[in-house]
Amino acid sequence: PAYVTGLTLLSQGSGSDTRIINITWNSNSAANTDGYFVNRSMGYNNAYAIIDTVWHVDQVPVQSYIHSSANDPSVAPGEYWYKVSAFKDYPAGRLEGRRSEPKPVIVRP
Repeated sequence: PAYVTGLTLLSQGSGSDTRIINITWNSNSAANTDGYFVNRSMGYNNAYAIIDTVWHVDQVPVQSYIHSSANDPSVAPGEYWYKVSAFKDYPAGRLEGRRSEPKPVIVRP
């Protein structure tokens, strides 16, 4: 799968509000992408973990994912780093492409 480009992060909410991180990136070709892995870390050089899988939506220029404290209590105040990678499913297994460059976001208290 092609390298994921155009990663952007937008943090919304603070205090007792639901905290939301809106994550968007440029679509890959449907010919070589079935979906995307969204990865998160507590620091640039720390280990990244897959937090969710997003299925590719065909014929749209931008893919998106919302990481929300409403369904994940780990979305708490602090600094987080995200990467996204594309994958393609084959009969022999799933092939993951290279992860995007990491991008930071700050969730406000």
